[in-house]
Amino acid sequence: MAAAVAVAVAGGAAVVAATPASAAVETIKNATFTWGVSGYAQVGIFGPWTFKDLSGNATQLVGSVSGGSQSEYVVAPKPATSMPFSDPQKTPNAVRFTAGTGTVDPATGASTLSWTGSYTVNAYPALYNAPNEIYSDPKLTLNAQGSGTLSFHFEVGAGVDQAGAPTPAQDLGRVALVNFANGAVTGLDADGYTATPAYQGVAVTVPEGETAQVASCTTDGGATGWWGSWNPAFVNALPASVRPHFYSTGCTGNQDLKPALPVDVSFERYAPASVTVSSTDLQSDGTTEVTVQGTGFAPALATGTRPPFAGVASGAYIAFGRYADVWRPSAGAPPSARTNPAGANGTGAAVVWAVPAASFAASSPAQSPAATSYTELRTDGTFTAKIKVNKAWLASAAGNYGIYTYAGGGPTVAQYETFTPITFHTESVTFGADASAVVGTPASLQVKVYAADGQVPAGEVEVRSGADVVGTGTLSGGKATVALPTDFAVGDHELTVKYAGSGEVRPSQATAVLTVTDAPVVEPPAPSATEVVAFDATATAGRAFTLPVAVAAPGSVVAGAITVRDGAKVVGSATLTAGRANVAVSALAAGTRSLTVSFVPTASTLLASHTTVSVAVAKAAPAVKVTWPAATHGKVATAAVAVAAAGLVPTGTVQVFDGTKLVGSSALSAGAAKLTLPKTFTAGSHALRAVYSGDSQTAGATVSRTLTVATASSTSSATLSSSAVKAGARGKVTVTVAATGATATGKVVVTIDPRAKGVKNRTVTGTLNAGKVTVTLPKLAKGAYSVTATYAGSANVAGSTAKVRTLTVR
Repeated sequence: MAAAVAVAVAGGAAVVAATPASAAVETIKNATFTWGVSGYAQVGIFGPWTFKDLSGNATQLVGSVSGGSQSEYVVAPKPATSMPFSDPQKTPNAVRFTAGTGTVDPATGASTLSWTGSYTVNAYPALYNAPNEIYSDPKLTLNAQGSGTLSFHFEVGAGVDQAGAPTPAQDLGRVALVNFANGAVTGLDADGYTATPAYQGVAVTVPEGETAQVASCTTDGGATGWWGSWNPAFVNALPASVRPHFYSTGCTGNQDLKPALPVDVSFERYAPASVTVSSTDLQSDGTTEVTVQGTGFAPALATGTRPPFAGVASGAYIAFGRYADVWRPSAGAPPSARTNPAGANGTGAAVVWAVPAASFAASSPAQSPAATSYTELRTDGTFTAKIKVNKAWLASAAGNYGIYTYAGGGPTVAQYETFTPITFHTESVTFGADASAVVGTPASLQVKVYAADGQVPAGEVEVRSGADVVGTGTLSGGKATVALPTDFAVGDHELTVKYAGSGEVRPSQATAVLTVTDAPVVEPPAPSATEVVAFDATATAGRAFTLPVAVAAPGSVVAGAITVRDGAKVVGSATLTAGRANVAVSALAAGTRSLTVSFVPTASTLLASHTTVSVAVAKAAPAVKVTWPAATHGKVATAAVAVAAAGLVPTGTVQVFDGTKLVGSSALSAGAAKLTLPKTFTAGSHALRAVYSGDSQTAGATVSRTLTVATASSTSSATLSSSAVKAGARGKVTVTVAATGATATGKVVVTIDPRAKGVKNRTVTGTLNAGKVTVTLPKLAKGAYSVTATYAGSANVAGSTAKVRTLTVR
């Protein structure tokens, strides 16, 4: 875990650099791998082995054993390694692979590295047609103790064996050529190491009929006593023609040259990521937005393992969180060790993801770089993020508050892991009462410290005269009496009272004056100064509210009266109890009010004082009640509206809308209004809204209601032009339909019902005009007929039937 950073802040915010992650497995770049195979390969039977056909990232370093001049790969001669001794000492032939990738723990050498490319080795002159040995794509794996393997994709070409018999080509696939035992790594530094393969004492059992391993070598006569083998699985996979090059087949001659030579590894480390945070010492209440600047977050280090950035550069999380002491993914810490704010306070607020712009095109599901949850991880490994911090969001969590970064989208990248501690504080105010003393006598200073959030400050205070500390004290209940020395000269001495802070409560200071006189003051002591403390409050128009007030005077029990004025008007008063009062303040007009809070002491030993406090008075929320009438088309209806708000008589206007159409308006009087609804309302349902406009003290409001308007009733009457007509003549009937407040329209049906049995009725239809129509009857046979007029009604007027009339045809 990164060490905490101590920061002294004077007069403003500090920019703090986070410490990088402690040593851990790191992704590295441009790794090189240099190897001379073995001492045997440097001399062979017919001379140094041939290195040829290099491809990919493999190059040959030609040593002085073959007339070259390479000095980059130098190994000590036998018995330090299997390199043959010469005077002057020759350098070996070697192969160097470059552009390797993988991970390394710089503290231990634990590595997983791989390279691409190949080279071919042949231990014999070309005339023998011995098979080639093809080494491709090396991979080196070491653990923290140094043990591991070096593997290649290994092939043996076609050729002939020592007896001249043809041997086929073999592809052994990937095989570990050598193993490494614990302690194999030496020379470890920040950018490389040497690893020596195991050989001595490694037993191998070769196929029956071949030269068996000799394991009886001794150190008699100054011999090395070496016997051993390369990785037995590799040795036994080789054809018999080349197998003896890799294990001990005797104890003399070139047998001591068969162990594998050391492997030299070097690499480049990415610069560790770091961040700066615009402010790390924050108020303990409320939300603060800090700016986080990141550098060293090389995009290539992190490749996502899960959506939405799987398989592409997935960047880093920047988070305000409360994490355990062991929190780093690279240290194996589980997600439960990292607690971030949840919900709307989390992603896009306290947590932002820095992602390369190019990664969004491949995101799945598709992501937008414009989303608040993202910021750009620039190609140079830098980012700028805005992070919201609020202590309360993580109050229930355990761990260390801070700004944290680590790889996003699933990968583990130690270089990305940083921790910048965040501390929270509460402002304090220190008050020191002026004091007096007679020269040569002890004096003391009364000190009181207040915390903005209501905490009772604890800790130490000191009093200075200039640069000299002249007294100290410990707060109890936020107060302290500091004893002063007796050597002050006559006169006024300005003293600085400093509170050191404690926990989250910030330091503060004040000044006080010590007056030293020649003789005792005969007059009564001057009244002590007092301080009125009132806090901003909110209120609602028309309603009284409570204003907490405290009065302090160091060293005194404060008693007296509090008066609260709005301008010249007294709006509240109270009597202090133990220096505090909750003042009931009468209702205030809406708006921001500046109230004067005055203290008048009971005792003459205290001075009166006052302060001002700003109160935001919100408009009152009204209760709007509408009594809707029963409505009928053609009749005027009246809705009664009552608007009430506690402590107020609302004024203003009430309007009624039918949909978006204004259909009525009235001003409130004594909080009430009558709204006349038009008689032209069509029959059916109407979505009405009563909208109260509000006034200077009362907020507006809306009440909705669906009003059903009934159809107007109608009365039909029928009048025959003559009650008796001659046969063959046509009579007439005039039908009149009356409707209250409306004009009937539509059809009238006149039914002629012969009174003689067995004769069918006949009907005639007419259309009303201005509520009236005259219908000509058909020619009728002699007889008596009942004539009935029926009005079917319309959308706004109900139907009706006229009184039956009798028509006689002679």
